[in-house]
Amino acid sequence: MSNLPPKLQWSSLIGSPHDAIVPCVYCGKVFTRGEMEPHHAVCEMHPMECPAQCGAQGLIRSTVEKHVTEDCPKTFVACPCARSGIIERGLLRRRLEEGRITSLEKQNLLSEETIQQLLRNRDEDRAKVCALEASSAEFVRRIQQLERALEEANRQQSAHIASLRLDRIGLEREQSIPSHTTPLGSVQVVLAVLENAPERFDSLSQELARAITSEEILKGTIDLVFEKSLLEPKFSQLYANLCSRLSTYPFSFLPPESMPTAQGVVDIKRSVFRRLLLHRCQQEFESGCDPMRNVSEEKKAQMTDREKDALSLKMRNRLKGNMKLIGELFLNGQLAAGIIHRCCIDLLKADPPESLVANENLEAVSTLLTVVGKVLETKESSSYMEGYMTRMQQIIDTPSVESRIRSMLMEVIDLRRRGWQPQGDAPSPPGVIPTRSTLPM
Repeated sequence: MSNLPPKLQWSSLIGSPHDAIVPCVYCGKVFTRGEMEPHHAVCEMHPMECPAQCGAQGLIRSTVEKHVTEDCPKTFVACPCARSGIIERGLLRRRLEEGRITSLEKQNLLSEETIQQLLRNRDEDRAKVCALEASSAEFVRRIQQLERALEEANRQQSAHIASLRLDRIGLEREQSIPSHTTPLGSVQVVLAVLENAPERFDSLSQELARAITSEEILKGTIDLVFEKSLLEPKFSQLYANLCSRLSTYPFSFLPPESMPTAQGVVDIKRSVFRRLLLHRCQQEFESGCDPMRNVSEEKKAQMTDREKDALSLKMRNRLKGNMKLIGELFLNGQLAAGIIHRCCIDLLKADPPESLVANENLEAVSTLLTVVGKVLETKESSSYMEGYMTRMQQIIDTPSVESRIRSMLMEVIDLRRRGWQPQGDAPSPPGVIPTRSTLPM
């Protein structure tokens, strides 16, 4: 009674029970007892059972239609497949779910088969790649074999030609056939053979020593070796080793003489070759790299710019070749470290550093230090080396210096920072004698 409106509480206690006002137990609206039964027939909140008897719980009049239309599993609906006609919604759902599951299983099966096929294709591709790599390696190996065979054939051909030349020289000597060449002809032939067959260094050096039979031929041989070293710097190490070997040979045409020194008695006859060679190197060094030093004023006026450039390039190459030969002689013990320091100091003192002569001198000192730097870097020479590097850095910092010279000096400084270890060590020419590891100051 407490839930009734205040105006109706007292009136509900008056009159017949049929006129009593009571609330609907489903929707909460108030009606008289006589109106309650018709209301229940249309009440939106009145509980209802599913017309299809599906057993759904909690249905009311307002939702039963929606339930029958959308959710009731007992309601007949049209099957998506036209041939099947109508079917209960619940059975249709089960069949659709079964169909979906079957479709997914088929897709999974197809995916697994696709994966397996891809894996098989991958394995086949790997096998093909391995086969290609193996065939490529075999191809490279065959090419290398052919290159080695070709190199060996060329070497044998060069050795055969050299042997034929030597046989001809020996035959001319035995038969006393006058040679159409100069007295240095046999020396020239031996040097040419040595360049093509350096592995015959020992026998050819002995042959060359026997060919030197007079002081005139000795001086001519030194000139030949020196000029070939300057014109072909790639043979500098070979010719330096040859000079080291010849400097110890006792030539019979020289008178036996001796001279006392701090190290004992020295056989002058065995040091003639070395003294003459070093004198030749000194003359070339002291003459400098001025390309016009031996050209008259009249000839200078007649020369074109191209001729002057060609002469300048020739003198520059001679200076570089001389520095490389001096460095190789130092490595073979034919020069003292003091001579190398004297050369470096003279070459680095050029001022101004951007002049033509200074450029050639700086290029020469870079060549010399590249050859001798590792052996020259000793405790006694550390102060000299620091001075050289400092002077090079000063020249590098000069804006007017050519970029070519600056780059060359920077390479020498970087080479020293790496402990005089080049980027790639080139093998020594075959047939050469070992160089010393330490040198006397």
